[in-house]
Amino acid sequence: MSVHEAVFFTIISVVCGINWTEIEDEERKEAFKEDLLTILEGYLDLENGTPISLRDVLKNIIQLKQDPFYEKLEKTKVSAALLEDRRQNEWVAPPTYVEAFRKFGLSNLGATTNEFHTVGELRATLMISWYQAMFDDGVERRELQNAFCSNVLWRLPSDRRPSHQQYLDALMGNLSMDEI
Repeated sequence: MSVHEAVFFTIISVVCGINWTEIEDEERKEAFKEDLLTILEGYLDLENGTPISLRDVLKNIIQLKQDPFYEKLEKTKVSAALLEDRRQNEWVAPPTYVEAFRKFGLSNLGATTNEFHTVGELRATLMISWYQAMFDDGVERRELQNAFCSNVLWRLPSDRRPSHQQYLDALMGNLSMDEI
């Protein structure tokens, strides 16, 4: 797995599907964010082109998901949030589009209730908005942002590929740390 893929799948697995704006324990949220950043920056510190084992990525994802703080968070399945039961080029009604962002306390990046968007646009914008909600520090982490965002556009599920959730489920299955 490439460095950018490791960053992308770790963020999709851990950050997406959670309303990060409604978390009251800011101190615990920041500690979790620092743990996540330590892992992501570890990927980025690898020499360009150095593959990362899937085993290591899965260990890190499971470790983050087993954090007591994370376990208590209310989560929405990524596949449901990204409308992965619908085709990429289907139109999303404006109220549905705006509500998808409101549900997670995210910025809808200028969308109004009278604009139509495709499912693909909704998916890309939601994933980038989740990223921004977690790592709201501008250009400080530009390399991390580039690694994530560059994968968002070409990794969006097409009608022939498995959804993000199906891919993650296949990768992770019901694995525990002992099985990895």
